[in-house]
Amino acid sequence: MTKLASPAPELQSEADRRRHRRIDVTLRGRYMRADHKEFPCETLNISAGGVALQSAFSGAAGERVVAYLERIGRIEGRVVRSFDAGFAMELSTPSLKHEKLNWRVASLTQKAEREPERRRAERVAYEQWRTIVVDGDGRQYAAAIVDLSPGGAAIRMDAAPPVGAEVTVSGRRARVARRTVDGVAVEFLD
Repeated sequence: MTKLASPAPELQSEADRRRHRRIDVTLRGRYMRADHKEFPCETLNISAGGVALQSAFSGAAGERVVAYLERIGRIEGRVVRSFDAGFAMELSTPSLKHEKLNWRVASLTQKAEREPERRRAERVAYEQWRTIVVDGDGRQYAAAIVDLSPGGAAIRMDAAPPVGAEVTVSGRRARVARRTVDGVAVEFLD
């Protein structure tokens, strides 16, 4: 569920020094520290250059962190500072991924301001749950489920069936509802 968040007071004072405009938004996810331990987290704010994560466990300054956030996907970077409820990280993204992230953050902000969530069920972030998508002609596509709900899923895949095509995802019948930046979204038919 996406909701606008209250920014941490200690993060607001740094706003003038930032290269990228941060958006106050709460996105659930998880992150992995350099020791490969994973922890749940929520964003306090995010931009194409950095993110503040709220978590019970914090990384050390300079530590490499990989995070998986709902509606954003995989991001990575280094911890730049810790605060009482979590930490802030500077993202290290290639220029193409940087533009994609900037677009996702902007569209997320516009959507949160415009309309409430319309999904019937909350989605759970999986990111990299490997699966095979089979289309009506029997063609198989290697894929990864990014998030999943009882009614549908977001799937990352390089090549994809067209919108409206009936497919099978991990044994469940589905229809391709729309294309996404890195794959498709499907609605389950069962």
